[in-house]
Amino acid sequence: MAAGVIAIAHNSAGPRGDIVVPHAGAQTGFLCTTAEEYADALEAVFALTPQQRSSMATAARASTARFSDEAFADAFYGGLAPVLDAAVGNWRERQGKMKRGRKDARAEGR
Repeated sequence: MAAGVIAIAHNSAGPRGDIVVPHAGAQTGFLCTTAEEYADALEAVFALTPQQRSSMATAARASTARFSDEAFADAFYGGLAPVLDAAVGNWRERQGKMKRGRKDARAEGR
């Protein structure tokens, strides 16, 4: 999806729950269970106009930002922050300073 490929995936937990889901109201792929549904999805992809294909690929690509390293780190530290605040104190403030430091280092090419 990050490469702009239209996903055709099994209609089960991961893909249905948080991977092949609409993004900003736009379809990002197809979910299937049976061989017939997979065949129908392939047919639907092949029948898309170039504009429709591009729109779906753009939505799919944009939807993958939620899986970036930065999004993962933000969610991970956000979940741990209350525990770390209790154990270390001022964790959120320290984490914010570290995050700003990482951004500065990237900007400087370090």
